[in-house]
Amino acid sequence: ETLAVQTIQFYHPIIHVQFNQSIDPRPEYIRVIIIEWSIKSSIPIARIVSLDTQRSLLSARRCKGLYDYSQQTD
Repeated sequence: ETLAVQTIQFYHPIIHVQFNQSIDPRPEYIRVIIIEWSIKSSIPIARIVSLDTQRSLLSARRCKGLYDYSQQTD
């Protein structure tokens, strides 16, 4: 899993953002990385980086809560 994260970071820029609220630190909430958020589209493109597919799918569904946060970043 660490190797996958490093590979993605190598090919995509790392973007630092500041949220106005805390994000839940539990591991099931940090298994999805938002790759692209187009201004013209309301749908973000995300990639699941966990090797545990079953948990990743659940995490991706839970990640819906990050929608509000991601709109606040530019």
